[in-house]
Amino acid sequence: MLSFLFGATMLGASACVLWYFMPHKGKPHPLTKKAPLDTVIPVCIVSGLGIGVALVVNGLVEFAS
Repeated sequence: MLSFLFGATMLGASACVLWYFMPHKGKPHPLTKKAPLDTVIPVCIVSGLGIGVALVVNGLVEFAS
C-alpha cells in the first residue's frame, strides 16, 4: 500500500514538473535554455514517470495478493 501511495505521489509530481517546464505563450522556460540542464530535465521527468508507474503497479500487485 505504501508503494502505491509513493508511486501516485511521484506520478503527480512528475506531471506537475512536466507542466511547469512546458513552453508558455511560445517561450521556453528559462532553465531549459541552460546548457547542463537542457538534457537533465527530460531525463528526470521520464525517470520519475517510469518509477511512479512501477511503484503503482507494485502496490496494486501487493494489494491483490
